[in-house]
Parts: sequence; structure tokens; C-alpha cells
Amino acid sequence: MSLPWRDPLNVWLAPGEVTVLRRHFGFRGFGEQMRVLRPEPALQPPAWRNAVDTLARSLESSPGRSGRARIVLSNHFVRYVVARWREDLQSASERQAFVHHCFRQTYGHAADEWTLREAGEDHGKPSLACAIDAALLDALRDALKRVHMRMASVQPLFMVAFNRHRRAIGDSGCFFVYEKGRLCSACFNESEWRSVSNTRVEGPEQLAAAMEREMVLHGLAADAPAYLCLVDDCEPPSLERPVQVLERRASEGGELGELVLGVPA
Repeated sequence: MSLPWRDPLNVWLAPGEVTVLRRHFGFRGFGEQMRVLRPEPALQPPAWRNAVDTLARSLESSPGRSGRARIVLSNHFVRYVVARWREDLQSASERQAFVHHCFRQTYGHAADEWTLREAGEDHGKPSLACAIDAALLDALRDALKRVHMRMASVQPLFMVAFNRHRRAIGDSGCFFVYEKGRLCSACFNESEWRSVSNTRVEGPEQLAAAMEREMVLHGLAADAPAYLCLVDDCEPPSLERPVQVLERRASEGGELGELVLGVPA
């Protein structure tokens, strides 16, 4: 059993928004405190710098007593590939080297500076792998260390959303996550990942066209279902094919949904 003052801190980190949710459970009952901060978008790389600096200042001004932080990263800060299964890879290190090779093929030598993880690798099936700038992880650890905290987990938004709704979707289809300025999607068939895309979208008025384009690029079958999570506060797009909206963000000024802040334990 964790002590009341060890309850985790939840953080949502995006280019133009940092949300810090602190939950407390002690002898006087349950409570929570949420701060929504608006950093200026970074004009120079790395894109995450202003967001991390804003988080660090927030923690230093109100350190609290949470010993652990669970962090969800915007898809702006994450890259993805689908890595096929290979029977000839005999060890975890060989598999990791192959995933690194997949990222280098897609993104070039920049992948040498990234930390790579596979999500839900099943024997004999392709996996969805993600990459995060190693310097971003170091900066987050440093910001937490200065207030005597540690990271319990760091997860990309797309995987948090997909895992949250996995039981609500079928074995084939296309899963979309839209946040301000970005649309991330992945196509799967018979419970196997087929393709993934993480593309920029200038505004919600372009979301419908972007989703239609991504469905074509994924080669999504005409009768395959499409699913959408809206992290930005906008109306669902109107498309020719039916799209099931699984989750929407609360209106501006309201509470954020678990899609953004709820990280699986």
C-alpha cells in the first residue's frame, strides 16, 4: 500500500500546453489540484524545450509532496514505426538493434539520439515502436530531480489512448488521435499493426480532409471501421465513411479527460 504523500503526479506535456494534476489522499480525505499552463511554442529546436522549462518552473514554485510523476507526451514529441516480426532475431538486444534500424531507415541518423521502445510486441506479429528524444527524457528527469521526484512512467499519447479504448475496438480498422496541430493514426488488420502515421494538421477545419487522406495512405478497406479520439476541443469531422468518436476533450476551461492525464499504472 502506498502512503498518502506518495500519490503520483500526472503531467500532460504538449508544445503549447502543460497540465499538472496533483491528487492527494490522506487522513482528511481525497483532493486534487490542477494547473494548466500555456508555454510559448519553441521557435528553435528542440520543440519540447519551452514545455519542459514551464513544467520545471511549475514544480519548483509548488513542489508538493508527490514522490512519483506519470507523464503523457504529446505526439508532437514522439515518432513511430511499425517493425515487422523476424524469426532470426534471437535476443532482446538483436530486436532492439533491428527496431533502431527501422527508425534510421525512416528518419535518418537523427534516430541515433532517440530512446526507442516497442509497444505490446506479440510473438510472430509486427509491433508498434515509438521513439523519444533522449535529451527530452534527461530534461524531464532533471526537472523532477530538482524537486526530489522521480518518473513513474513516460508514455506517448497515441499509446495511452489506444490502450484505454482497446476493448471498444475490433480486430481491424484505423485508430486516430487528434490534438492541436497533429493527427496520429495507425492501421491494424486481424490484430496486427500494418502502418502508422504522425502528421501535422494546421487546424481542426482541415481534420476531415487529413483523415480521408490518411485512410487512403493506410490502404484502409472500404468496410473497415475508423475510430477517433479528440484531444483538442473541436467538433468531430464530417466524413463520407462513419467514424466512431471514442472520446472528446472537455470544453475550454473545463476539466481534462483521462485521455490526457490518465496513465495506466
